[in-house]
Amino acid sequence: PRLAAAGAICIAALIWADLSFYFGVYSGAGRFGDRNTEVANRVAEYLSEHEPGIRVYFAGAPRMGYYTHKTIRFLVPASIGVDISSPLAAPPDYPLIGPTAFIVLPERSSDLDYIRRSYPNGSLELVDARDGTPLFYGYYVSPP
Repeated sequence: PRLAAAGAICIAALIWADLSFYFGVYSGAGRFGDRNTEVANRVAEYLSEHEPGIRVYFAGAPRMGYYTHKTIRFLVPASIGVDISSPLAAPPDYPLIGPTAFIVLPERSSDLDYIRRSYPNGSLELVDARDGTPLFYGYYVSPP
């Protein structure tokens, strides 16, 4: 009985330590697996501030795309993603059927010039990482 009780106490302590770490220290510190995981989480937060069903043009290749992390689709399932796989060489002519957001990673920031030429009435927001470095640009265009 004492051995079983000691074993139960040890197991309970291990469970408590794991739960405290994952739901306290780890979650509270805002740690992420890598930079792209942080981008995916913050993109989902950004999109959730806008209308459900928003169309998203994602300029992040080759580092990442809209569909490379399931986080975005899980947290904002009504959004519709379209990857812009190559850097833009001219202003795009994507159809703006409804609310639209362009997500542009910093290394593709030159795409913003072309996007803003095509859709000049949008609002630009720089979204920073928790450490203060730029994560992505969000450019929101209202429905026509």
